[in-house]
Amino acid sequence: QSVTCLCRVMDCVMWYFIVSLACLVEVRAKSPQCPCKNEESDFVIHAKVLEKAEPEYFDTATATMYVIDVIDTFKTKNNKTIENKVYSSKRTNRRGGPCRAALEENTEYILKGNFTDDGQKQLINNCGHLKICAQDSDDEDFLPLSVKKIVEDQA
Repeated sequence: QSVTCLCRVMDCVMWYFIVSLACLVEVRAKSPQCPCKNEESDFVIHAKVLEKAEPEYFDTATATMYVIDVIDTFKTKNNKTIENKVYSSKRTNRRGGPCRAALEENTEYILKGNFTDDGQKQLINNCGHLKICAQDSDDEDFLPLSVKKIVEDQA
């Protein structure tokens, strides 16, 4: 009889353990994981991608260049003017380097990124921060809320 009671207790403990593990896995699966370090961005812009082009500045094996139309500038380091070209790394550095972003032509984005060391080029990073504008730019309620959230993340 004590063996039966012990088996029931062990069954309960085992089920409790399994349920606890399942909950832990569920919580971790829903937590956003970013392979790159979430560093403060030098710029946040609303832009339309006009075309994908061959980079002039970087080796074509390491970067993709996009020609953009800057619709609005929300933040820039030292009030620097954003050029009509942005660069995306073709490689992903898990220790915090530039993250890879694949952009579609004729699509509007909220882009975040950093200037190169010489300050001449804009490198975008995505790490879950790249936001596709799901509504028209004319929707005055949607865009400011999206940008406000992105800029607040930088504070």
